[in-house]
Amino acid sequence: MVSIATVRENNSAITGLYGSGLVAVFVGGTSGIGESTARAFIRSTQASRAYLIGRDQARAHQIIGELQQLNPDAQITFIRSDVSLLREVDEACRAIQQQEDKVNILFLSPGVGTMNGRDEIAAAFPHGIQGKNIIVTGVSPNSLGLATADAFASQSPANLILTGRSSEKVEASITSLRSKYPNIQYHALIMDLASQSSVRAAAAKLNQDDSIPTIDILVNNAGVMAIQALTLSEDGIETTFATNHLGHFLFTNLILAKIIKAARTSSTPTRIINVSSFGHQFSPVRFSDINFSKRPADLPADERPDFEKTEFFTGSSHSEDTYYGFFSYAQSKTANILFSIALNQRLWAKYGIASFAVHPGAVGTNINRHATPAEIEQAVKRVAELGLDASSKTPEQGANSSVLAAVDPGLSPVDDEVKGVYIADCRVDDANVAGFAKNRHVAEKLWALSEGLVQQKFEI
Repeated sequence: MVSIATVRENNSAITGLYGSGLVAVFVGGTSGIGESTARAFIRSTQASRAYLIGRDQARAHQIIGELQQLNPDAQITFIRSDVSLLREVDEACRAIQQQEDKVNILFLSPGVGTMNGRDEIAAAFPHGIQGKNIIVTGVSPNSLGLATADAFASQSPANLILTGRSSEKVEASITSLRSKYPNIQYHALIMDLASQSSVRAAAAKLNQDDSIPTIDILVNNAGVMAIQALTLSEDGIETTFATNHLGHFLFTNLILAKIIKAARTSSTPTRIINVSSFGHQFSPVRFSDINFSKRPADLPADERPDFEKTEFFTGSSHSEDTYYGFFSYAQSKTANILFSIALNQRLWAKYGIASFAVHPGAVGTNINRHATPAEIEQAVKRVAELGLDASSKTPEQGANSSVLAAVDPGLSPVDDEVKGVYIADCRVDDANVAGFAKNRHVAEKLWALSEGLVQQKFEI
């Protein structure tokens, strides 16, 4: 039988390693890690059979329908079972034994019950959260940030600091969390990441708060996507890059002393998580033209977007467009990965602080409010044509990988080879990182550029 660690780390290579016709059982296969791993298994194997065991029959039917569109040869069966009841476990096992004489893969999702995936992950590593001080940026109702914060809140951190541009939205999020988890100290930190003065003010406020002496986990989650027209921040920087990368770069460095202090005194992981995206693959950082004043075709070869991939997914290469919103988003998401690489070069060996860049998946939040329906429809169609999972995730599902990256002590970056930094579907996914996003020298070039744009050097 294959170990689950092998499945999670190599699910794209299952066929090559173990052949086709595999039989897999996923306990908790209708939510969280169980669902993510089941989806990866179906996408990566041929003529295989999967059994999803759980309690949510409606959700199971939805998952089976989606997966059978991706892989019509797969045989997927749902077995309704409450694994907290031995009688139902026995019935599920008997049902599988009647159909199969062997099982190649058995996935036991921790703490299935009624919890969703991100709560299961948090519950699996409680000591990495209990009594800790945690920051999540970009928190508002129905957001990936709130779903991430909710997972942390379920395991009783000492202080949960939530940031956002809107005081009203951050306070509404805190009210929602407090109704479920009343015994936590919540802090609203109002910060517009596109404004360097706002970031500096927020960092100063946090640094002066003696009730929060350390920061154990920082999740740089906030972001904007596919703004239709070119806009510049008050500091004269393209808004998407200013928000998604530069604001987080500045904020992280300004509060880094508290993160380092946590690492020196804690026996559990101290982490900096940067929420990136598979979309980074569409564009490197355009160092010679951060503000989109040139046609992409006129850029140096190593700064040009991937025109072929762009045309395939959107119907146009956009090579003649001086500004295209998805290129600005892709550039910023590449910067998120490079920022994690640069942080690891400075912090991993010296302090044991690790940074990971996370792809949450296609999450149904308001981040894509600037994208046109036609663009979204075209991209989803192309993803499905490639045999990839085009289904939208809930914010709770999207938070899975961020929470795992923040708390799993088994994760560690391989700095010499720039591996182990990019997390997707709750596993390391080096294969899907573009070459321009895993280059140590480019990461250092971005660090220097960022210091210049914020007009401050950071010696660590």
